[in-house]
Amino acid sequence: IPAGNTPPPLGWQVVDGEDPPPMIHVAKHSLFMKRQEEKASEGAVPTKKKPSRLQVLSKAASEPRLPRIRPPAHIAHAVILPQLSDQARVTQDKAPYKKMVCSFRVVLSRPSARVPWGVVWSDEAFKQSGSRIVGAMKDGSPVTRWNTWQKVRGRSGCCVQAGDQLVRVDGLWAYYDAEVGINDANEAMLAIDKGESSEAGRSIVLEFLRPVLRPPIPAAPQLEAWDSMGHLVINFRLAASRIPYKILGWALCIVDLDRGLWFVVDGASRAAIFLGVAGSDCGALDPEITKLHVSHGLASNRTYAVCVSCLSPRGWSAFSELSRPKHLSHALSSLDENTRTVPLEDPWQERPRFAVPAELVPGASSPVQLRFGARDFLGSLRRIRIRTVVQGCTRGLHKETDLCSIGDGVALLVERIAEDSMLAKWNEEKKEQYAFTVHGAEVAPYLRAGDLIIRINGTSGAAGMLKELKRCPDTLAIVLERRSGGGGSNESDLSQQDQLEDSLFPIDNRLDVDAVQAAETIQWYTLLSPNEAILAARLVESEPQ
Repeated sequence: IPAGNTPPPLGWQVVDGEDPPPMIHVAKHSLFMKRQEEKASEGAVPTKKKPSRLQVLSKAASEPRLPRIRPPAHIAHAVILPQLSDQARVTQDKAPYKKMVCSFRVVLSRPSARVPWGVVWSDEAFKQSGSRIVGAMKDGSPVTRWNTWQKVRGRSGCCVQAGDQLVRVDGLWAYYDAEVGINDANEAMLAIDKGESSEAGRSIVLEFLRPVLRPPIPAAPQLEAWDSMGHLVINFRLAASRIPYKILGWALCIVDLDRGLWFVVDGASRAAIFLGVAGSDCGALDPEITKLHVSHGLASNRTYAVCVSCLSPRGWSAFSELSRPKHLSHALSSLDENTRTVPLEDPWQERPRFAVPAELVPGASSPVQLRFGARDFLGSLRRIRIRTVVQGCTRGLHKETDLCSIGDGVALLVERIAEDSMLAKWNEEKKEQYAFTVHGAEVAPYLRAGDLIIRINGTSGAAGMLKELKRCPDTLAIVLERRSGGGGSNESDLSQQDQLEDSLFPIDNRLDVDAVQAAETIQWYTLLSPNEAILAARLVESEPQ
């Protein structure tokens, strides 16, 4: 999908430093011009002299002219889109918020081609225009696990919802007559025949469109380089003066044009941090800010440019276009960076948080608004539910009845597991094969001290589970719960127990290993104009008219 604002229907892009730029005059219809020439030939010959080249140049210098520009790089910019009427254009310019279309990417993984992606397309929309509109999602599928981990990270805007339209698959246009990756069809059967270890059809990247209401793009800030102090000075006054809505915060990104590296400025420390390190969770700058000095995190003899985004009650706007580049000859040394003062506690306790997409396009990309509060797995009190299968004898398992009510019965509390027992050896194998870490918390389908066993081979209740254990079957299908996070989740007081009732978090051993890693980084999140989105949607539909 092409990025950036839709330029005038001339197919041009701005280029600074070239003079003189061309002049554009309103042309008349060819038939009208021909009639005027015929009338002029029949009448008297005009007596005005032809102006000299010097007179033309001097007159052109005082006339408004368009800047010189390069040919377009995207198909959407080269197509002449329908223009708004005068009344509609005035109404849109005065409105504080504009109708836009959000384009975001979803990265899904699955253990093999036997597992469907879980997206159910709307049949009615596909029959009418060939468009793939999300109608529903299957439980326990890769797309629902993507949504689950995005909610854990506080990014509800990146979750797939009913009504989203698919436009790209693995970077290619998702045409109506093409299959969405390797799904449940002949290609999936070929991938299955190659074996479960085959990488064919195990991952997919989907790009969706969703209509949103967002504030307009702010103007580019003014950038200055103070070599004597090693600072970049960013002036927000011009950008703030043109914003007709209440500003709740700023997001500032800096690009090193010599190396092509992006940095994001943290709102609390005012330091420029590499986007790959701090891009998933950043703090907004104060809304009252008018000028900002940034020095820490920058390098000497580099050329920098900046872009900003502003937060409104409707969400974040797209990043502005890049400012004019400035060369910073001298930056602070490492000794000065180590001696800088960083606030121990953020004075703005409710500072808005945001995430920056890895592929940042000025004029199109937008920050992703994060939920206020804990945004990691251990930040909230959770009852992690894990399903596992134990092979062999369970000797060495020491348990007792837990009187705490879990779900619909009484659970068994695992006190300890005897060393050198068969169960202990089985646990070590499970750790090596299936263990993975989520924000510092180890999640693996094995038994350990403190776990609550709530079901064994479909039997619940303490008496029934103890009876099943005494039979010593060869295979035990165990459902256990593990309390984690929240700081003191092992307490058994009444308030803690009430909080646990609504915090059940099931773990999918097949999908969560890859889903956790895919959900950590936001690859693409842009705001398109309605015309650009309509063009992208019509390209993949069966009825482009």
